[in-house]
Amino acid sequence: MSLDTRTTFVLIHGSGTNSTMWGPIQQELALQGWRSYAIDLPGHGAQASYPVSYQAPQDLEAFAAEPSTLAGVTLDDNVAALEAAVRRLRGLQEHSPVVLVASSLGGVTATVFANRHPSPCRTG
Repeated sequence: MSLDTRTTFVLIHGSGTNSTMWGPIQQELALQGWRSYAIDLPGHGAQASYPVSYQAPQDLEAFAAEPSTLAGVTLDDNVAALEAAVRRLRGLQEHSPVVLVASSLGGVTATVFANRHPSPCRTG
């Protein structure tokens, strides 16, 4: 598959991780002259929250009983975050191709996004 030199790789992490997992990949893409953007899905990375019971000193009983900080995050929330990221990127360089690269939960998010918005995505 040949790619347009204006292509941007949008990297979507999996569950239990965040955008920093893509650091080595982004480094390699940059060395090859490609642009990339790694997003943090809602509740991950800089947007993550940590229960008070998990912070020092830890209260493991309270932590075990506390609902997940991701309990209210839905697949639609993740897709909306990806839509916003792609919209921002396409606003910076209109009509530039986008290649979605995803892992785990990011793959589910990317699949739903691509089904809803086939035009900005590239398949090969």
